[in-house]
Amino acid sequence: MIIEPKYVSRKDEVALINLNGSTNTFDNVENGLSVHNEGAIGVKWKTENNKEVSFFIKDTEFKVLSAYPTPDMRFMTVIYSDEEIKAPNNAVVLDENGLKIYQIFAPERLSISEGGLLPSGKLTGFMDLRWSENTCFMLADLYIGKSDFIETRLLRMTDFQFDQRYFRTWRL
Repeated sequence: MIIEPKYVSRKDEVALINLNGSTNTFDNVENGLSVHNEGAIGVKWKTENNKEVSFFIKDTEFKVLSAYPTPDMRFMTVIYSDEEIKAPNNAVVLDENGLKIYQIFAPERLSISEGGLLPSGKLTGFMDLRWSENTCFMLADLYIGKSDFIETRLLRMTDFQFDQRYFRTWRL
C-alpha cells in the first residue's frame, strides 16, 4: 500500500501529491507551487511497514516527471524519459517497493483527423495519468502528433492495457 505519495523537486522541496481528483496534482498542497515551478524530479512514499521508497529520474537538468498512484494505492504510475524509457512509451508502473514492473505502451490513436478538425499523426507520448471516476481504470492523456491536442484514454488496472472504445480529444 502506498501511503503519503510526494513529489520531490530539483531543490529537494517536497509536496504531497494532490489526490482529490483535481487535474493539477500541485493544487492546494503545501509547497505545491514551488515544487511545480522548480520541476519534480522524484517521487517518494511510505509503505504499510513504514518503509520509505523513492524513485528519481537520472537526467534532471531539463527533464521532469509526473507520478500518480493507482486507485487502489498498490502501484505508482510514473511518466518520464531517459535512455531506456522513451516517448511514446514513456510511462511505467512501479510496485509499492519502487521496482519497475511494467512499461505502459502508447495505444493506437482512436480519434481521426479527417476533415482537418484534428491534427494528423500518432500518439507521441504520455502527458498525464490520473484517477477516473471508475476505479477499475485510470485516465491517460497522450499527445497527438506535434500538436497541442490531447487524446484521453482509459487504462485498465487489471492488466495495464487500454480500452479500445473510449476516447476524448481536447486541446491544451
